[in-house]
Amino acid sequence: MKPRFPIWTMCGYLDSHGELYFIEALENGAWTAIGDATVKPENPPIAIWRGDYLGRGIGRRAMQAVIARLRQRGCEKITGSTVYKWNQASLHMHQNLGFRIVGETEREYYLELDLSQSRN
Repeated sequence: MKPRFPIWTMCGYLDSHGELYFIEALENGAWTAIGDATVKPENPPIAIWRGDYLGRGIGRRAMQAVIARLRQRGCEKITGSTVYKWNQASLHMHQNLGFRIVGETEREYYLELDLSQSRN
């Protein structure tokens, strides 16, 4: 089955709109990409592509790294972070890091984080 949206097209877009980093895991002595994170102050996306790596705290550590990098760059706020309502694990992670819900649609929550207040 051909993907609807080739991953390299997505990665090219993300790289042109922020600092794109691949999340890698060591498997059988070799590093393999399992996800990505993009550092940008508006809706910084983090994706873990491999289901066998979900629930291990990788997304949380990636978001903590994004937050730290944005602070280094002098950003004061992360805005427009989008979490699908079905993804309660992601919502919980964001809220534990200090994000607050500032809006919602039928399918999504919109969150923001004041970087001058939170230290997660």
